[in-house]
Parts: sequence; structure tokens; C-alpha cells
Amino acid sequence: PPSNNVIPIFRNAIRFGDKTALRDLQGDYTYRGLFLSSRQFAGELSELLGGRQQERIAFLLPNDARYVIVQWACWMSGQIAVPLNSTSPASVLDYYLKDSGAKVIVTTSEHLPVIEPLVKDTDCKLVVFDDALRVLAMKPDGKTANNKSYEKYEYDFGDSEKTPLKDEFYNDTNAMFVYTSGTTGVPKGVVMSHRNLQSQMNALISAWKWSEKDIVLHTLPLNHVHGIVNVLMCPLYVGARCIMLPKFETSSVWAQLLGINLQNSERCNMFMAVPTIYMKLIQEYEQLFTKNTKMQEYVHTVCSTKI
Repeated sequence: PPSNNVIPIFRNAIRFGDKTALRDLQGDYTYRGLFLSSRQFAGELSELLGGRQQERIAFLLPNDARYVIVQWACWMSGQIAVPLNSTSPASVLDYYLKDSGAKVIVTTSEHLPVIEPLVKDTDCKLVVFDDALRVLAMKPDGKTANNKSYEKYEYDFGDSEKTPLKDEFYNDTNAMFVYTSGTTGVPKGVVMSHRNLQSQMNALISAWKWSEKDIVLHTLPLNHVHGIVNVLMCPLYVGARCIMLPKFETSSVWAQLLGINLQNSERCNMFMAVPTIYMKLIQEYEQLFTKNTKMQEYVHTVCSTKI
């Protein structure tokens, strides 16, 4: 009989091994690399929390591979991920940390001036993400092999499929707190279980007919369901590829959509956004392309046949 077990996203990653999972401004990352880096960090989180599970881990990270590594590490170690947004003012971040009861916050050095004062007199532990873990997840290209920070983690990982927890753990445990945008009052933390996430992914994968051949362009904030589940988790669940831009910029999005300076195998064929983003793309199109009929035809052909 078919199993009713939830299959966490990182478990699926093992199936895709050395396939490229993600590209950010630093380079390409494989499924295996992301898995191994996440597992390494999961061990560090477990140690920090004295082996406890279902603790809240807040993180304030750029839109790149580091986000995925920390998200997966939270789940591998059985914790609840609380993604935050770097555009939130300090007072709002303070509210999120207190309201969620976060025991750990993971961030990068550029956010320390904001985060350090917020955790100063609390029991929330501050972790600065070690960039060597990001490098470890990268596709081997000769560069990483000589990187000194990489050597710190270069050892025998043993059983490559081993994770701290059995899959049954994920059947009825919580995965994530996502805060609402606060349009109708104070932002509320919405609790999502691993089963919730799997149901959402299955529905979207079926509706969008996601496959491992797809390449999606990601420019959305990673503290709302649209950016987290639809455009990041879905592709990584099916073995597709995600191109992550640090933020939305019309020129860089048009360059990706039109495949400028990209080989065919690197071009995205999926893009998901919100109305404001589409409006800005149209404005840029009208400024740049409408005076040139040939360019208009080219843009129309690419967008209608390739994406």
C-alpha cells in the first residue's frame, strides 16, 4: 500500500544528486551539495539547542543558497523555521523574534548592526552563517577545491543519505511560522506543518505540471508563501532548477527572461511574480522596446514560446 508518510524536501534532494539545483550570483549549487551543507548545519543547530526539537529558528538571510541551506537544516534537525525579511524595520523584527519565541536567529554579518541589539538581553542565540557551508554546496568547478574555508568541512560524510531524524517525524510536526503582512492589524504568525507544505507543493506541482526539466526565475521575498513554497520549494522538490536573484530589478529580470548571454540550457522557462512586478516589467518594456518593431517581435516570440 502507498505510504502516507510526509517526504520532506531535503529527502527528495538525494534522488537528484549532482544535478544543478540552484544558481545565485555566486555560482551553481548541486542537490547533493545543498543536502550535505544543510546536514552539517543541522548538526550545529541540534548541538546549540541541546538536542531539543520543534524550537523556533528565525533567520534573516539574502535571497540565495544560504536561505535554502538554513531552511533545510532547520527541518533536518526537527526545528520550526521562522523566515524574516531584511526590509522590515528593527521594531517589526523585534516583534517577530519575541512573538515567535525564537531560540536562535541565523543571519549574515551585514545584518548584525540591526540584529545584535535585538537579542542582547534575550535568551535567543545569535548565529552568523559560516560562508564555508555555502561554498561546500557549490558545484565543483576547480575554484572551490582550493578554497581554504572549504577545507574546514572537507571530510568523509559517511552515509550520504543519513539525516538526524526518521521520516515519520515529519508526519505530524510543525515546519514553519510565516508572518502575515499586517494589513489588517498586527502581523500574525501562521503555523504551517510539514503535511501542509507537502499538500501545497503537490497541488502546485500538479497544476503547473512542474518537471525536473524546468528552470524558474526567483525574484520574490522569501518571507511569504508565494516566494517560499511556489517558487523555491516546488522546483527543488521535483529536481528542477531555481535561478535566484537577490531582489527584483527590471533590467536583470528582462535579461534573464530574454536569455541574454545565456546558453539555451541555462535559460528560465518559468517566472512567477505579483501584479506590481508585472507592471514594472511592462513599463520597462514600453521604455526600451516599443520604438523598435523587430525587438518587440523578438520579445513577443521569446515570451510566448519559451516561457
